Amino acid sequence: MKRSILYSALLFTLSFSAFAQRKVLIEQFTNSGCPSCAGNTPVVAAYVNANLNDVIMLAYHTSFPYFDSMYHENSFQSGQRVAFYNIGAVPFARVDGNFFVGNLVSSINTTIPNAGAVVPRYNISFANSNLNGNVVNASVLFESTNAANNGEPLKAMIVLAEKKVLKNAYVCCAGNNSETEYPWVVRRMLPDETGTTLVNTNINGSELINVSWNTTNIKDFNELRIIAFVQNTTTKAIYQSEISTPSSATGISQNNISAENLVSIAYTPSGNILIHFNQPEYNHTLKIIDVIGKTIYQGEINNISDKFIDATTFPSGIYFIQVSNKYTVETKNIFLSH
Repeated sequence: MKRSILYSALLFTLSFSAFAQRKVLIEQFTNSGCPSCAGNTPVVAAYVNANLNDVIMLAYHTSFPYFDSMYHENSFQSGQRVAFYNIGAVPFARVDGNFFVGNLVSSINTTIPNAGAVVPRYNISFANSNLNGNVVNASVLFESTNAANNGEPLKAMIVLAEKKVLKNAYVCCAGNNSETEYPWVVRRMLPDETGTTLVNTNINGSELINVSWNTTNIKDFNELRIIAFVQNTTTKAIYQSEISTPSSATGISQNNISAENLVSIAYTPSGNILIHFNQPEYNHTLKIIDVIGKTIYQGEINNISDKFIDATTFPSGIYFIQVSNKYTVETKNIFLSH
């Protein structure tokens, strides 16, 4: 039976440092009519934009103390996040959920590096991130890297944000403070504000989560970003976060960390997956993960250029090939049909 393997570097995921570099998440609560927010939120955003390899930002616009058009464009979800953290005033920041709580500006230069030094308890990678017309699609792989995760109340959160929203994109009433642009505006939490419960939380347990949204109220599609994170809903602690820029349906996802091209993939007429290691001088760990997050192959690849995997018994479908060495991790996907 003829087997074809279609794979694409166009669906290439994020690379990040081996053993998972921490990506700190700042959740900033703000309001476009609030004068003190105008002196606070842009400062936080400037730090984030200068350090996107280390820190990510989400800005939730609130109903208080003044009218805010961005709040009304996503009022229910913004209100739910305010209630989740019991936010009573703005500007206000939560760093990695519970690492830091309060006004971040005066301590941002120390708080973010300190939070970044905490070992993450999850790996997150984007298997797919694209924009097809007005529809955003994402496939995100969440992998537990700490045995202590098992049994905890963990949610996978996926959020669509605009990195920059101009005040003049509104005909009226965006807000009355002095800001002329608003950073990292949360547009939608997917599939909703409660996220997706993670089930395979044991060490090396992984789950692939697919989301889609027919966008509304987007001012500039070039500014769209997808942020994913894992949060303990009891302690509020965030264990890891990651970011992707959705590509066009036929484009290449642009991610904030440049990808190391660790491997290339081909197939043989006999039904083997051929994985070619472009840096054979390093020791690699190889995993093949199916669409429900189950690891169906794992092995150590040491000082060889080519590895053949017998795929004749694999059911048709999407699989993820994850390769890591001491410096980085790379994930690519393939589609098997036979």
